[in-house]
Amino acid sequence: MNFPVNLWSVLGAVVVSCALMAAWYGPLFGKLWRHLMGLSEEKQVEMMKGRMGKAWGIAVVATAVQAYFLAYFLQLGNIADSSSALQLSFMLWLGFVATVMTGAVSWENKPWKLWTLNAGYYLVSLLLMSVVLVYWR
Repeated sequence: MNFPVNLWSVLGAVVVSCALMAAWYGPLFGKLWRHLMGLSEEKQVEMMKGRMGKAWGIAVVATAVQAYFLAYFLQLGNIADSSSALQLSFMLWLGFVATVMTGAVSWENKPWKLWTLNAGYYLVSLLLMSVVLVYWR
């Protein structure tokens, strides 16, 4: 089975998702995220010293894998309209991302507000990426 995926659309989806990540965990909800993680701004800066490039590199690669497989599933389902793409993204988020992330609450004793913040990012990211992917086939 060979389902060609437009790598340019995947790259566009990665750019959109990473821009969202920078805004989401920066000016939009960065302070709230730090608070929910129990970090001061100084502690976060200290933790990330010398690791920012590596952290972003890992995030970009992980996002590229996510965008590629989202494009693959959109192609597999022969989905070419935004409404169906948004539905698929939501179902993938609910069935896999949201459920897996509950482990942070149940096993790592993280607050539900943190789950909502992080899961919300992934939901919005998947929705935006799906729109990019269906319009830029």
